[in-house]
Amino acid sequence: MAGKETPDLENVTIDDKFWSPRVRRTDTATVEAVYQRLVESGRFENLRRAAEGTPGDQQVALENRMYRDESDVYKWLEAASYALSRRSDPDLEARVDYVISLLEGAQCDDGYLNSYFSLHAPEDRWTNLTYMHELYSAGHLFEAAVAHHEVTGGSRLLDVATAFADHVVDVFAEGGGAPGHQGVELALVRLYRCTGQRRYLDLARSFLDERGREDSWFAREMGDPDARLCTDAIYEEYHDLLFDGDGTYDGKHIQDHLPVREQSKAVGHAVRATYMYAAMADVAMETGDDALAAAVERIWTNAVNRRMYVTGGLGNSHENEGFTSDYDLPNDTAYAETCAAAGSIAWNRRMAQLTGEGKYGDVMERTLYNALLAGVSLDGTRFFYANPLKSDGESHPLEHVSEVRFPLQRREWYDTPCCPPNAARLLSSLGEYLYLVDGDELSVELYAGSSVRTSVGGSPVRVDQTTEYPLDGTVEISVRTDSPVEMTLRPRIPGWCSDPSIAVDGEAVAPDVERGHVELRRTWTDGDTVTLDFPMPVRQVQAHPEVTAAAGRVALQRGPVVYCLEGVDNDAPLETVCLREDAAFSAEYDPDLLDGTVVVRGEATLTATGDDAALYRSRTSSANATVTVTAVPYYAWANRDESEMRVWMRACDCTH
Repeated sequence: MAGKETPDLENVTIDDKFWSPRVRRTDTATVEAVYQRLVESGRFENLRRAAEGTPGDQQVALENRMYRDESDVYKWLEAASYALSRRSDPDLEARVDYVISLLEGAQCDDGYLNSYFSLHAPEDRWTNLTYMHELYSAGHLFEAAVAHHEVTGGSRLLDVATAFADHVVDVFAEGGGAPGHQGVELALVRLYRCTGQRRYLDLARSFLDERGREDSWFAREMGDPDARLCTDAIYEEYHDLLFDGDGTYDGKHIQDHLPVREQSKAVGHAVRATYMYAAMADVAMETGDDALAAAVERIWTNAVNRRMYVTGGLGNSHENEGFTSDYDLPNDTAYAETCAAAGSIAWNRRMAQLTGEGKYGDVMERTLYNALLAGVSLDGTRFFYANPLKSDGESHPLEHVSEVRFPLQRREWYDTPCCPPNAARLLSSLGEYLYLVDGDELSVELYAGSSVRTSVGGSPVRVDQTTEYPLDGTVEISVRTDSPVEMTLRPRIPGWCSDPSIAVDGEAVAPDVERGHVELRRTWTDGDTVTLDFPMPVRQVQAHPEVTAAAGRVALQRGPVVYCLEGVDNDAPLETVCLREDAAFSAEYDPDLLDGTVVVRGEATLTATGDDAALYRSRTSSANATVTVTAVPYYAWANRDESEMRVWMRACDCTH
């Protein structure tokens, strides 16, 4: 079951009105901001002390040290490596080399690498897999090493990673546990693809197979309170997440409730889940495991049709940072963690590789333009951990739960700062998500001004995209080749578009949509062009009737972009805004607003409100005041003054 290939990042160039500024800011402002926070938090200093063998009681801020700290370093390394693929930056190169030297020095003779354990508890390595994140952090090292090797051709970081991976294989090849926080599985597949070492793929599959066993490793581990390393508070937090009130082990929080091939719903912690589902698709691709592929498809169907926000966000509950039940999608308390958005995009890309179906590109696109981008400020230096769909602008409903993770405005850093470097590494590797190649087929999965150089059916080809998508729905795809080449060009037809038009060399064509794509097979010559037009009217979107949080409400969407109202643009209280079904909306590009964006304006009705409004009254038909409302992309909210925000607005039939 060989999957479709992703062209190497070095062979994809993005030149795009929408994306180029964002990628540049990621390469510069975001990479710099994350680096400075890593310095200030003592992560590099602790690696240095681990390299020197400094005693544990002399760690930097030992009381605040976290066993997953290195994972943020690795994600930064990955993002920085991608940045170096696009520009020469001696200072950034020097920083990357410096961090690699710290890792080389901190690595133990047997390949193990984690400064928390090396300095603080060397005798406790691999003893608390449920919550200590050793394997999760290792996975991010493996991903960073592959990225660095692919971009620079250097092997220093890859040598560190393979030494650690070999140690992990030695420890776990015969069973004996799995990661409490997934991530290492997909990283091992990535390391396998880079090195060709089958043992890494075998271990990834073994880790998946460990989940859902009757004799669960995690149940045994959590059942022994004397064997834990963490604080009593963390133990109680995890115990309550993994065990029912009567003490029965549940395991859903870490997707350990059933064997992976028997699972059918998206459950538990959303980041853990998306990382594992991505790995399931990866392993299915590499091994031809049809049962694994079928399971991850079932899970995807449940997640997308019953547990995903209109923004593409995943994870509705702050209590478990994840999923609860079908259609439970609250707005003001939505978790929709930025890391879960990144995990979902990675998962959907792998599903597209596995199946060639365009529906995965649809979800990847929705999540990218909304749930993921909302997590990063327009200047690239401030971040959201959670991404609610409603805010009153003065206090957040979950501030009492976790002020750190539910701020009113984006923060520069968090006590658990997984999201900033995760968003950075995804945005800096955006070129890997645009195209897929399979034999003599080239699929266009995401639309952005770009060029890709690849081999299709053994012939070298360059394909250029010219577009201002998602600001505009016109896309021109040109084929550049030295000699005629027979191939199939497969542009994805977005699921939100009901009336696309397609022309080849100026002549209209109407091919059938197959698996979410049009398949244009012909002998292509240099300069042949496909023009796609995806009309982008402003649409009012309704939720499934069982989504009670959106009952009687509508959201605005234009193309793949979901819109919201902010108080800074609208004088009336947003909860009084009511949209009629026949309301007309205009869309206009404003180069001076929010770094340049398409603004949506339309007429709305205001419901009765204020001190004179009765608490209860008879339902009657009445004419209320009308106003013009202004909506901006959800990804751009909270970049100006603090104000209220709504994605879902009341639907109005003008009866009250």
